[in-house]
Amino acid sequence: MKSLLLPLIAALALPTALNANIEDQFFPNLEIRPRDFSEWYHLGVITGHGGSLCVQFLAGHLTLETSIDYRDGMITTYAKEGERAKKFTIDGFNEGILIIQNMDNSPWSAKELRKCEKLKIK
Repeated sequence: MKSLLLPLIAALALPTALNANIEDQFFPNLEIRPRDFSEWYHLGVITGHGGSLCVQFLAGHLTLETSIDYRDGMITTYAKEGERAKKFTIDGFNEGILIIQNMDNSPWSAKELRKCEKLKIK
């Protein structure tokens, strides 16, 4: 989680020209880029939600069906803000899963981490 928080704080503190480099480095798959502080904040929430559901699913605390229900609830909530917000949410959620899958020293094998692909929204 620290690896996600530090770039977020840095992005808020650095000029916009540097923000693009940070976005590309830490969120390479975002098609829609955050426009302001509020969107950076929500990106953190959404990304954390994706990663958290992946971990809870892998740990056996949530079933796949329950994880998908929670995921869809978040997507539906943000989609009320419009198509851009929906796409932003989907990208951010998928990034959260990707972050967990690429985590150093993960307690799960690569095979187990691939199970979270079922949670991603294509």
